[in-house]
Amino acid sequence: MEQHEILLGRIKPSVESSLGITLPTDRHLYVGSPYLDDLAHRHPEQYLHILEEAMATVASPSFVGFSSETMSLTYYKTYYKDGFLVMGFTFLYSGMPRKWNLVRIAKHPSPESQVVEIKKKPVGRPKGKKNNK
Repeated sequence: MEQHEILLGRIKPSVESSLGITLPTDRHLYVGSPYLDDLAHRHPEQYLHILEEAMATVASPSFVGFSSETMSLTYYKTYYKDGFLVMGFTFLYSGMPRKWNLVRIAKHPSPESQVVEIKKKPVGRPKGKKNNK
């Protein structure tokens, strides 16, 4: 059976700089057919929405976590619906050739050893000093 994968996004430089690390050169984030098949089997009505949420979280995470022991990277997104909910999308750097593969989606995930907030850039032009001459 042929293995297929879907590209969910790319690790942005802001993630690396927030974590203070340099990751392997292949920074693409994938979901492979085994995990995708399992997700579709467990959530047949919602799996496409879950993949959309994974892509949105990779594009704009609230927090990121990294474990150098397991070479895993988790993107966290905080939602508010009848209270706060944190979702985590964990990618493992594995396989042959090695690449970042989605291996876990969890509500209220246990944090990685290093979790940092991704700072958002302010919208609009930066305020400059007024020149009073």
